[in-house]
Amino acid sequence: VTFLRYKDDLGFCFYRFVGVFRLNRDKSMRENKCVWERVSDTYQLSIES
Repeated sequence: VTFLRYKDDLGFCFYRFVGVFRLNRDKSMRENKCVWERVSDTYQLSIES
């Protein structure tokens, strides 16, 4: 789960949901760097009591 953090002109911090990412190991090995792929742009939070 990934959030983008940014500050506005007044200095307030905001967080925006970007998505759920997974490391693509095969592509990372070929390119010799970490390659992340978004697997979902939503996240279902389940809360049980």
